[in-house]
Amino acid sequence: MAVNAEKEARRKAEIIGSACALFASRGYRETTMQDIAEAAGYSKGGVYYYFASKEEILFEIHERFINEGLRRIREVEARYGDPEERFVKLIETHLEIIRDYKDDITLFYRYMDALSADNYERVKRKRDEYERVFADTVREGVGRGVFETEHVKLGTMFILGSLNSMHTWYNPQGDYDVRELARIVTGLWLNGLKKRNP
Repeated sequence: MAVNAEKEARRKAEIIGSACALFASRGYRETTMQDIAEAAGYSKGGVYYYFASKEEILFEIHERFINEGLRRIREVEARYGDPEERFVKLIETHLEIIRDYKDDITLFYRYMDALSADNYERVKRKRDEYERVFADTVREGVGRGVFETEHVKLGTMFILGSLNSMHTWYNPQGDYDVRELARIVTGLWLNGLKKRNP
């Protein structure tokens, strides 16, 4: 059973990888299931065995990075008791996810409007859970007197919204690695731009 599950996971990953390449080069709407089958080296029926539709493949692209993201940030949530330390680590972890899944994230944001209402709601539930981890950290920090804001939800949305644009400009071979970038942006949020009087 474990071998079959591993083989199935590998085949699904191969199909998703081929679909991603086609979505990037041809566009989501212009790509057919037949195109995906040919690129992956499967019959059309073989692709349909694993995915009922092209939309399901798009949905699974989101599942790949959101599930891994949730796993990693929940580990951070469980490990770090101090809200400021946890906040810094959450930012770093979030940026690592964007770096590691940059192509998937770019494609998903480009074509997420192709999702059905049901699939969009499924996506939203996981994204809400992801946001909750950040919001709870900010809220706890406010409660302990570490952070200061009257708008936890708005602040959390602003932080994640600004970070999420990273997939459009971040170059892993550029001037900053993820840890350094996380240090810079966290400093901006925690300390602001305005110079304080000595």
